[in-house]
Amino acid sequence: MKFAYVLFVLIYFVLPAFGQELMEVKFGKIGKNDLLVKSYPIDTNANAVILYEKGDVSFVPNNEGFFAIQYNIFKRIHILKKAGYDLANVEVPLYYNNGADERCDNIKAVTYNLENNEVVESHLDNKSVFLEKIDFHNQLKKFTLPNVKEGSIIDYKYTVTSDFIFYIDQWSFQSTKAPKLWSEYNVNEPYFFDYLMIPKGNQLFAINKKTTKSENYSIRENSKAGSGDQTTFSCNETRSTWVMKDVPELKIENFSYNPANFLSAIEFKLSAMRQPLVSRDLKQSWPEATNKLMGNENFGAGLYSNKNWLNDGVSLLLLNGGNDQLANATRIYNYVRDNYKCIGESKSIYLSQSLKNTYNEHKGSVPEINLLLTAMLRHAGIDAEPVIMSTTKHGYTYPLYPMLSRFNYVVSRVMINNTNYFLDATQPLKFGVLQPACYNGHARVVNENATPMAFLADSIINKSMSSLYMTYDSTGSFQGKVWQTPGIYSSYNIRKIIKETSEDDYFKSIKKGVVNDIEYVSKSIDSANNPDVPLKIKYSFKTPPEKANILYFNPMAMFALKSNPFYEENRKYPIELPYKTDETFFANMIVPAGYKIDELPASMKLKLDDEENGYFDYVIDTTATTIAFKSVLKINRAYFHAEDYELLREFYKMVLKKQNEQIVFKKK
Repeated sequence: MKFAYVLFVLIYFVLPAFGQELMEVKFGKIGKNDLLVKSYPIDTNANAVILYEKGDVSFVPNNEGFFAIQYNIFKRIHILKKAGYDLANVEVPLYYNNGADERCDNIKAVTYNLENNEVVESHLDNKSVFLEKIDFHNQLKKFTLPNVKEGSIIDYKYTVTSDFIFYIDQWSFQSTKAPKLWSEYNVNEPYFFDYLMIPKGNQLFAINKKTTKSENYSIRENSKAGSGDQTTFSCNETRSTWVMKDVPELKIENFSYNPANFLSAIEFKLSAMRQPLVSRDLKQSWPEATNKLMGNENFGAGLYSNKNWLNDGVSLLLLNGGNDQLANATRIYNYVRDNYKCIGESKSIYLSQSLKNTYNEHKGSVPEINLLLTAMLRHAGIDAEPVIMSTTKHGYTYPLYPMLSRFNYVVSRVMINNTNYFLDATQPLKFGVLQPACYNGHARVVNENATPMAFLADSIINKSMSSLYMTYDSTGSFQGKVWQTPGIYSSYNIRKIIKETSEDDYFKSIKKGVVNDIEYVSKSIDSANNPDVPLKIKYSFKTPPEKANILYFNPMAMFALKSNPFYEENRKYPIELPYKTDETFFANMIVPAGYKIDELPASMKLKLDDEENGYFDYVIDTTATTIAFKSVLKINRAYFHAEDYELLREFYKMVLKKQNEQIVFKKK
């Protein structure tokens, strides 16, 4: 279903439009009337509006006897409200690796304000431009426009020169922060480079045109003296221009993995080089790409090289001489999971240190730890291979073509007795379980065949069970005992919360969700630090004494929805839940002595649709002295189309109402 949506986007996006003229906007040309505008028809409530942006891409000679890509970027933004100030904070991502890098210079930025009916300019001081290192390969050039106020217009431009020619930077015609009135991208592509253009999103081009002319190009040859001969030649250059006009802000919707999946954008991958360069076909198949990864020093080469340094460590973990592969794989996985610290958020599939160094230091990134896990499993004679994927936060991958920059995560696949087990030793999960963020669609096993995999949220389920026993004592206090077995993914989230805070903080969060104040009598969480067994939560509580003529009690007070998760009236994009849901709740209650049941919620059965993709069962039964209650909520799909939104919204509206109904007791 997800891939059908992407295919529709590709077809719809590339339809050309003609008859439009390019718009020329000059840096610094701001008039009083421009600053008097208070809102724009595209979105009268916008915090800011991107009035104009333009990117120009060209190829220039570098100092290595080849070419670099040069990006010239210019943006003009009208800041309308304080909530739009963030657009005056500019961050330019830069990458470097093995001596090649990206440089950002020629920064010019000005803020324009209307003061005493005059346009006042505030220029960026070069001392206010900073370079921030993020990790081994990434850094940010950062600056903030000065003197920004409500009503300011800002202009800024800069140049980025990149040694990395295999990709042209993605250009987003749409933003999650502001609507855009004009977004233009120009790529001047010489004949000797051929790029594959990949579109995203569903907005149409106002302009989509190409022009070709002859252009001179130069290559500087290396020289130890610091200068060298220059070779100049002529070839055709194609200038491709794409423009989108009046592009609405992409509003961030609840239950959407990554809004960037739906932004209207284009990106590029070098597919061929032609004469006068050495002709090369760079259109890789998936097997070609994964075979290169297997031999890459920064990825798979360490899996196949001599690993005698693992001999002692792995042998100590093996049982029965290594014959029980499942038991041994589990022991190795548990050892790495429990003894290695994961550092940072995974942004790449590549190593920044050797596997041997990771092994000795007991810490590393996601790819370093999980490739080490794979190496240890292989060293024990277990069939293990790495799998590359993109997490939900990182965005979708492109299944048809190996664009490895779209992948940011590595896990290990183990095959034992014809059964696949997928392992991630950087997370507190038991053997064979991946975190929900890994279920983002297309992935590839890094082997000779580049085996395709599909990790879909529809394939995993979170099953939880809770029970409550309630009495009413002679002091007028409700007294309750709760037993909970959260689902595997709820347990994962609770364990993370406890690790970051404490068990006490977790129990405080339960109390916050209850209307009536409660006091814990006892509380415990079993196996909080042992992800190999189910989490068990137990607590007893009491309410303040209350001897009223009428008592109100909701058996689901601690477990009911507090609000409808689908609160927006309309939906534009698919609903992406992290997993399927199966929640069961039981309650047994003794009718308070001296009271009778005055009002009782009616039982109800509710279906989301005819296919029972959602189901809610609310059953209540009574005797003269007891009340028995059961509630079951099941969502049997994790991915829904936007057209299903109204069904989900109404379904949860009824569930919310029912879960918050109360039992009324009246004094006899």
